[in-house]
Amino acid sequence: MAFFAAREIDKRYGGNLIVENISLSVEKGESAALLGVSGIGKTTLFNIFSGLERPDHGQVLLEGNDVTGRTGQVGYMQQKDLLLPYLKIIDNVALPLTLRGIKKKEARMEASGHLEQFGLTGYGDKYPAQLSGGMRQRAALLRTFLFSGRMLLLDEPFSALDAITKTELHGWYLRLLEETRITTIFITHDIDEAIFLSDKIYVLSGRPGRIAGELRVDFPRRRELEFTMSPEFIACKKKILRLIAEKNEA
Repeated sequence: MAFFAAREIDKRYGGNLIVENISLSVEKGESAALLGVSGIGKTTLFNIFSGLERPDHGQVLLEGNDVTGRTGQVGYMQQKDLLLPYLKIIDNVALPLTLRGIKKKEARMEASGHLEQFGLTGYGDKYPAQLSGGMRQRAALLRTFLFSGRMLLLDEPFSALDAITKTELHGWYLRLLEETRITTIFITHDIDEAIFLSDKIYVLSGRPGRIAGELRVDFPRRRELEFTMSPEFIACKKKILRLIAEKNEA
């Protein structure tokens, strides 16, 4: 039984079919990428996976339980960090805990215990405007992690960052996955990012969006930048490009 699974998901808006017959699964501790061009329905799927929307057909399963249309089961980080500008970073990241009814002092203490792991040591008393884009993303990830320490949905978490910052965060993110063993699905339209950060890739294509194929990335998680120039990486990229081309020609 997969830790997380979507089964035969269909969704329409205004009579238009946006995604069709989407089935995927993620094992506990895996990092999976949902790869596709903009407007193909990736965020629609995340809204369904998180319970914010119900599919017209199909179901969402978490640890074998039907969680279709139920919010609060997984952590969901949207494209913008959505940090509250009037709260210090420690209070921003502790927000899921206080909303759960934990007293502010206790929530702060629990959140403080994760600051070092998320590269935020010394930034707890800062406000979002005082942080770089990369640091804000780390804070947003910690807040999402504290909402649900068992599964994260990340919608293009690195797309707003410059290339150098993105490269730095990619390495940090892989180390974080290795430390926490948290189950993750992230959205991207960047093929290189999908290969570098994931254990498995689901490629979406077409209108409506469908799963064009599934590809495993069978390389150790301790990946360095040199990995992106390796024959194995390039071969994986060629498979994805070939898969997309085949589906577009069909």
